[in-house]
Amino acid sequence: MTKLSIIIPVFNEEKTICTLIERILKVRFPVDYEIVICDDCSTDGTAVALNELLKKGELAQKIKLLRNSVNQGKGYGILRGLSCAEGDIVVVQDADFEYNPAELPQLLEPSPGYHGMKFFETFGDLAYIIKARVEGLRDFGACLSPHAAWLILQGIETLSLRMQRHMENTTRIVHWLA
Repeated sequence: MTKLSIIIPVFNEEKTICTLIERILKVRFPVDYEIVICDDCSTDGTAVALNELLKKGELAQKIKLLRNSVNQGKGYGILRGLSCAEGDIVVVQDADFEYNPAELPQLLEPSPGYHGMKFFETFGDLAYIIKARVEGLRDFGACLSPHAAWLILQGIETLSLRMQRHMENTTRIVHWLA
């Protein structure tokens, strides 16, 4: 069975960590998941906040809490989380809401634009980068929508007229300022 590991490296995130965990718990994931939190020797009340969270019985089953005795940095926190993660799929979630946890299921759900393909099942470790590339190219890149292509053509076709008008306006401003 597929399992998702959400690794959260934290350092002095007392004000955000509880809200983040609550937001993650509200998300309906299509697979089982665990939350791996690596506290990088926080000096504020992060440790107290995490201990309070773990007192809630149902959360203790979902959360693994790791603590560093000295500050090692975010990269070390991620690596330490990876070493304890049990999931087949691993994501890193920043504790300061750099990423929206509600968007995580998009990485796991069937993609309607690709005939229901589940990227993580089809491409394994390369799922995220392939999904980002093919959907990004489709939506923003080499394959434009008809309307976007029309807008670009309008811009190109009227460019010489617009440049002529810019030059005339600039000349008028120069004469007026002189």
